[in-house]
Amino acid sequence: AVSESAEPLWLQFDDELVEPLAPEHVVSEMAYVLFYRR
Repeated sequence: AVSESAEPLWLQFDDELVEPLAPEHVVSEMAYVLFYRR
């Protein structure tokens, strides 16, 4: 998953790791959003 933090910084995270991600890896024509519902 990817999230924008309070600072001008994007973070990539999963169950075990959180690391910064360059903006050029976030913005693309192939972007998508997932919605979960119970």
